[in-house]
Amino acid sequence: MKNQKIVLITGASSGMGGATALLLAQNGFRVCAGSRTPNKLLDIAEEPPRNNSTHLTCPFAPALLGWG
Repeated sequence: MKNQKIVLITGASSGMGGATALLLAQNGFRVCAGSRTPNKLLDIAEEPPRNNSTHLTCPFAPALLGWG
């Protein structure tokens, strides 16, 4: 999608960050989601998209990047 908006959200594995990430993904945004807890984040990223959403496209966490 040529004019698709991209957002980066930290704290996306739960709470407000998680809810915001899923809401934006369901509304057509490409979501780059970050968290300190990679397992939760990867679980969310692997959920099937709902309502024709793009879903979480690039989960990242310090542990996934070898930083901790």
